[in-house]
Amino acid sequence: MKKSIVLIIILGLIVLTGFSLSRYFYLQKANLELERIIKENKAKIDDLANQLFVENELNEKLKQEKQLLSNELKELSQELKQHEMELSSAKDKLSHIQTKLNLLKKENLYLSQLKASFDVKMEQANQEKAGLEAKFNSIEELKKAIYDLKDKMRRERLAARKESKNPQKVNGNKGYIIWRGQPTLKSKVRIEVTPAP
Repeated sequence: MKKSIVLIIILGLIVLTGFSLSRYFYLQKANLELERIIKENKAKIDDLANQLFVENELNEKLKQEKQLLSNELKELSQELKQHEMELSSAKDKLSHIQTKLNLLKKENLYLSQLKASFDVKMEQANQEKAGLEAKFNSIEELKKAIYDLKDKMRRERLAARKESKNPQKVNGNKGYIIWRGQPTLKSKVRIEVTPAP
């Protein structure tokens, strides 16, 4: 029985050793698998860290570009406001010039009409002058014109004498408000004086 107990113990130790060895190899294999997974994960983490670093750099560049674009936008908006003010000023000046141009056109039209009127009057005066020259070139016509002029002057003197002999009666108050105790104005004026407060 001692042999069988020893044999059972040896068999138990062999089984235990086999189990331990298999367990050891299994754990070793699992450990190697975990190390491989850890290495893969470290590589992935390194890749992700590199990507994060690249993305951070890219974000930083984008922030700088955004700042530059924002500054450019502010400058452009200021330039746009300045150009709008210049445009508004130019429009005001153009409107003022347009108003002056319209006034000058009207004045030019008026002056051209006036010139046309003067041209017509000048033509009439030239015709009249030519007629008078033709008329006064003959002595008989000149005598007739002198006679007509003297006759006209004589009639005017006679009319002036008649008016001076028969002055028209002028009614009025002769500059007086009251004449011989009677008021010369028909309406009555009422004057009220109130004391100042």
